Amino acid sequence: MSQDTGVSKPHGGNLINRLSNTDAAGLSSIPINADLANDVENIADGIFSPLEGFLSQQDFDSVVDKGRLSNDTPWTIPIVLDVDEPTASKIKQAGTVLLQNPEGSDIAILNVEETYTFDKEKVIKGVYGTTDSSHPGVAKTAAMNDFLVGGKI
Repeated sequence: MSQDTGVSKPHGGNLINRLSNTDAAGLSSIPINADLANDVENIADGIFSPLEGFLSQQDFDSVVDKGRLSNDTPWTIPIVLDVDEPTASKIKQAGTVLLQNPEGSDIAILNVEETYTFDKEKVIKGVYGTTDSSHPGVAKTAAMNDFLVGGKI
């Protein structure tokens, strides 16, 4: 007979821990803003379980269209790393990059799986159900760079 510990299972069934002591010497680095740095911390600490990194295009499209990851786990807000075109090209070639917070501190290693573009209007309508620019999610999405990076941290 199993004993109930009173602790809920993490979302998606597994608690993710992406903390690492891997040496980052020699990696190309890209700066990220404070919001993205918070997302990195939330992924690394398991707060965004079952995510292990930024959404792949398959998961991104599924979240926008169905409010679920591609494995059918409920997930309604895309967790993405947006970059400009030159940065997307640079990190796609590098394969692995170092993410730095606004203070210039190294906070994560990103294993780049893919870069992709997205339709901002479709995302805004699909995720937020409104195009009202006073909605903070709409404004944030509209201001994003045109390329997204998928990969584990």
